[in-house]
Amino acid sequence: MKKVFSVLSVLVIFMLLVIPSLSVQGLQAGDNYYFNVKRAKGSFNYTNGGTTTSGNTSSFRVGTHSIPVNAQIRAHVNSISSGDVSYSIYDSSDAKLTDVTSNGFNFALGLIYYSFFPFIVMGISSGTVNPIDPTIGVSLSDNFYFAPPSTDWNNVYDYYNDSTNWEDLYNSFDTAESNVTGSSYAKWYDAGETISFLVSVMGRYIISNESTDLIIIHTLRFDYNVTSYTLQGYNLQTTISGTYKGEDTTFSMSVQIAEENYTRPLGLSWIYLGVGIITTFTIMLLVKKKVKAI
Repeated sequence: MKKVFSVLSVLVIFMLLVIPSLSVQGLQAGDNYYFNVKRAKGSFNYTNGGTTTSGNTSSFRVGTHSIPVNAQIRAHVNSISSGDVSYSIYDSSDAKLTDVTSNGFNFALGLIYYSFFPFIVMGISSGTVNPIDPTIGVSLSDNFYFAPPSTDWNNVYDYYNDSTNWEDLYNSFDTAESNVTGSSYAKWYDAGETISFLVSVMGRYIISNESTDLIIIHTLRFDYNVTSYTLQGYNLQTTISGTYKGEDTTFSMSVQIAEENYTRPLGLSWIYLGVGIITTFTIMLLVKKKVKAI
């Protein structure tokens, strides 16, 4: 089984760590941004390295705290420099949940690692991310509420719209038996004020000699305001089921959070919905043929 995230991670960080901006328009120390927890649920049963994660959740995770769906959290900007932004996250009762410093290194690396978050925590791909803890809840890293001032959004746009940049990542699924496709894209909205970028992985992942046969449907979308460097929202939808290294496996995770004034839907575009439908239909046919053969 192939592992990834070696040279590629360095290239991504290099691309995003450009000459820092002298200032960030629309974002100042002392600012508060409010985010609504739209959706958070998960169902897990998988083993990685001898450690089994099992359980269900319907809570959103911030740091080590559980936040209910439909609740609101507040991100308070503590300080901004040319290369990073520090902030604290509070719940609706003004209790501090966590402190975060987002710099060019961890933000760029995080965009790549968390685009493949399910596959890293399951051990299909290599990398380091926060583990799943169903007793707390589900979310992506707390590192994404603000992008560091050094982020070059044009480079982000170009990177996500060049599919060759992601080929090494998809090599995790490149086996003779598998039929897994991956894609990425970015799009400008609001006259260039908002950038949206998405990664998807769909198909059937098979390694017979490891007793692995998984159906995968995974998409992750981020939207950012490029003037204030503020997250507008993210939407993660992942379903992985089947057999992984001889064990029945389920990884189902759905989470969405949005800035309170952001009204654009964070779902998939019609082109990706079409790809997902076609992929799912193809997988169903493959599974039916396998059952008949047995």
